[in-house]
Amino acid sequence: MKICAGLAAGFLVFALVLVNVQALPDPIVTFIPEKFSANASFIAVADPGEYSKSIRVRWQVFGIADGFGSFPRSGNRWVCYFSNTDEKSTCGPTPFYASKYQGSETFIPYTFSVNISDAYGQESGFQDTVNAGDIELTINITTNNNGMVDITVWSDTGVTGVSYKTYNSSIDLLPEKSGSLVYYTPIRGYIGNISLGPGEYYMAFAAQNSGGTSFGGDLVRFVIKGEETGGAYVPADLEIDAVSLDVMVTKGQSFSQGGFRIRNLGNESIADLSTSIISALSPYLSITLGNSTIEGKGTIYFTVNLNNIQNSMEIGTQADIVSNGTVIGRIPVNITISVMNECDGSAGGDCPACVSGDLSISPSTWIETSTVGETIYRTFTLSNLGNSTMDNISYSATGTIGSIASVVLPNSIAPGSSGIVNVSLSTPSPGRYSGTIEIDTGAGTANIVVSAEFFQDISGDVDSLQQEFSSFRMNLSLDQENLFYYILDDIDSDISSADSYKDSDYTRAKEYYDSASAKFSLLQNVIALGAAVQPVSAGGGFDFTLVIIVVVVLVVVFVAFKFLKKHGLGSGKESAGEEEFEDDAGSEEEF
Repeated sequence: MKICAGLAAGFLVFALVLVNVQALPDPIVTFIPEKFSANASFIAVADPGEYSKSIRVRWQVFGIADGFGSFPRSGNRWVCYFSNTDEKSTCGPTPFYASKYQGSETFIPYTFSVNISDAYGQESGFQDTVNAGDIELTINITTNNNGMVDITVWSDTGVTGVSYKTYNSSIDLLPEKSGSLVYYTPIRGYIGNISLGPGEYYMAFAAQNSGGTSFGGDLVRFVIKGEETGGAYVPADLEIDAVSLDVMVTKGQSFSQGGFRIRNLGNESIADLSTSIISALSPYLSITLGNSTIEGKGTIYFTVNLNNIQNSMEIGTQADIVSNGTVIGRIPVNITISVMNECDGSAGGDCPACVSGDLSISPSTWIETSTVGETIYRTFTLSNLGNSTMDNISYSATGTIGSIASVVLPNSIAPGSSGIVNVSLSTPSPGRYSGTIEIDTGAGTANIVVSAEFFQDISGDVDSLQQEFSSFRMNLSLDQENLFYYILDDIDSDISSADSYKDSDYTRAKEYYDSASAKFSLLQNVIALGAAVQPVSAGGGFDFTLVIIVVVVLVVVFVAFKFLKKHGLGSGKESAGEEEFEDDAGSEEEF
């Protein structure tokens, strides 16, 4: 009997060992998004089908550059978050570096494999061929503590639409918070919005062209803090210029605009200043402060930088102003960017063909700014690629550029030779002028895409106001200087801002100049009134000093209010496109 019992026990132990060393099931692997672009962020989820014992899950990629690593476990799933830009990625940069072989339209066939193993040496695996998409998506997600998420996506080529899926921090799909974005013509991009509670989320995007031959996808992680957590936002007493720009650049170009100001209305200095931009925009947008400390009642300036812009977009966000780790203010940023592609020999997009038939021209674009009354010049090289002489060369101009352009063409160009095309622009009226100059020889055409903006030159007006104000201030008495110090400082600040913008942004310079002029004129009149009404000595009657102060403050506030309301200074401009956006897209809480 004991022998039987011993055999039974041994059999039970043996059976248990067999259970533990049984073959592992093959893992199920999914990607979020299902298809993604080269160098884009994505999540790989591995479900090994075995959760009752310790196992290891590893991944490996074979392609133009091999990569390997391990999946971290998250509940009953093993999740790898790949990202080149997010420091919170759990599996590092993406191993999918390129979409197609160089100079080819063939997708690179990456091999993605997953291997699972346990303590008994049992293994199973998954292997599949993965292509990385060739469509690049530029994504801007802005959130607020009320849970509203605004989404904007631009594509570097034409697509049939952009869809999105939202996942919570456990990588569970939220189908009610997923859908398709709406194309919004004024920004040439796709928009949408949803509302979410506090927490961490991932949003996956997918797009393809009309023929299905090209595709793209990307993923963005973001956090909604909620009012109860609030972050570390302790607003200081600051007056901050809003950033409102309309910029035209060539593809890949960078752009900077300075002269924006931050004024400290408090008495204490603020140190260790820096700015912070959401990670989705940091590759394209940065803000540089002129100083890391702002004194009490002082002013510092900041510069807006756009970097390596590849496609037209509209940026609407807020940049945090940070001091010692605490957000003390926010800079409203609204920038419309139009990209003019360098001609690459193919028609389409925003760039007409610069080579057609036997004719080519270089460069093929011209972007310029100048002042009204000045004439600007540019030379272009026109090349004859054919075997016969080109003569009867003519040109035509489309768009508004035709009304201000003068073009001098060569009489003829021999085979294999080049000629010089001289183009000059001049106008008596400020504004932006754009269009195409098409050169025709009968044997081919060549196009020059031109955009020029002319500003009214107010440099002399700003300089004269500065001199007049400086002279006026020097002749004030010490009592008058102390009495009107804040108003004088405000005028001086407006003049300085007008001076900083006078050569680059006529509209903003004119706003600051008009503001300073109105305040200065008012102050001159009030001080003249004060000179006629002298305060009465103590014990001899009423002191009019307080009356003068109150009158100045009330009138200046009224004038400033009317001026700001008229010009929108410091609060950003609301364009017709934004109003249309509110009409077209703002009527629903979610898309």
